Amino acid sequence: MQLQMYWEVQYMNMHDYLMTVSEQIRCRRAWPMIEKELRDHIEDQKIDCMAEGMTEKEAEEEAVRQMGDPEETGMSLNQIHRPRMDWKLLAVAFLLAAVGLLLQWMTYQQPDSAYKAAEVWRQVRYSAAGFVIMILLCFMDYSLIGRYAGRIWLAVLGLEVFTYAVNVMWYRGIWINGGIYSYGALIDCLLLPAFAGMLWSRRGSKEKGIAKSAGWLLVIGILFLLPFQNHIYAPVVFGICGTMLCVTVWKGWFFQKQNQKKDKKQIRILLGLILLTAVGALLLAWYTGNHFIPMEYSQTVRENVQSLAAMDKAGVDLTGSELEWTRFDVRGDFLWLYLFYRFGMAPVTLLTVLAVLFLVFLFLAVFRQKNRLGFLIGLGCVSFVAVQIIWYLGSNLGLLPSGQGYMPFCTIGGTNMTVTYIYTGLLLSVYRNSRVVKN
Repeated sequence: MQLQMYWEVQYMNMHDYLMTVSEQIRCRRAWPMIEKELRDHIEDQKIDCMAEGMTEKEAEEEAVRQMGDPEETGMSLNQIHRPRMDWKLLAVAFLLAAVGLLLQWMTYQQPDSAYKAAEVWRQVRYSAAGFVIMILLCFMDYSLIGRYAGRIWLAVLGLEVFTYAVNVMWYRGIWINGGIYSYGALIDCLLLPAFAGMLWSRRGSKEKGIAKSAGWLLVIGILFLLPFQNHIYAPVVFGICGTMLCVTVWKGWFFQKQNQKKDKKQIRILLGLILLTAVGALLLAWYTGNHFIPMEYSQTVRENVQSLAAMDKAGVDLTGSELEWTRFDVRGDFLWLYLFYRFGMAPVTLLTVLAVLFLVFLFLAVFRQKNRLGFLIGLGCVSFVAVQIIWYLGSNLGLLPSGQGYMPFCTIGGTNMTVTYIYTGLLLSVYRNSRVVKN
């Protein structure tokens, strides 16, 4: 005798069933997604039952009965659809921050421990502030970026213009914590998540949405052409925004035909956007080239770093000497080079491998993301971090020009560090809400 595995309570309609299930779900933000899935499944079952000769009311009751006990179903779904923390990424961020503080401490060899402690303590303050920002963003619902995409986009553009207008003579920065904090560069980096939200908001709008998105990309390029606005972030931010636009077109999200064969029109549009992104990024790189350190001067700094490392290795006290000023370059642009000259290849190789593995870990997390908005935000944030790491390693090897170099979590830089923690917080938020929100 075949056992009937149906729920035994009779005559519950779909509305009452869904209400009972919803009472078991603690995360209210997850309910719309769960309700849609359950409703669609019940409707499919209802159609099958009506095909067997049942009336509409009988078919609905039977479909609901086959769904099982609503309380048990709700409790089971509650275990699945709730926020979860990416403890691995959080632990890696904490570990890298600790490694960065250790490396900063190792760059000081002079006996004046008070000055040494003050410099490291400055880095601790930035790290602590960054962690607070990261945790706050982690517990934020990142889908708000898509829900209020237009307002956020206009707010970021407004801040760009406002800070340029009121602080044009100070390069959009203020003196804080013993150094210049470039809030202008921080606002520039907020363009990436804001642009991701705008792309997501235009899904399904076809050629019109692509044209508007390309126009927004050109607006970013024009902003970076303003006097005193140009810096090394310009081509990077523009290039990443263009890349996000190209990926959105490639995936078919503007046409709502994901994973289908691309037609000739879509391919032509994609090629045009790739050309626009490449040309725009190259023009901005040329325009902002004066913010890079000339290769001749960079070579002089590299020689001073080598001399400083040799003196530190020999235990020479350089307090008050001209060479001592090179430590500022060491703590920023040339930390990897200093470590190589002072400690050899092994520690530098280990740190480089860790940086590359960190990037791989981030990219894998992004490409496993099924939510389109989460994917775009993650792609923008991780791409920016990737450019920073690749550029830093290249400049230390002498393959790329240096200037405002930054290794995430490890080297000095208030603005750069804040951007890193903001992007890490957004990545944590995307992961934390991956089972709560859908497209």
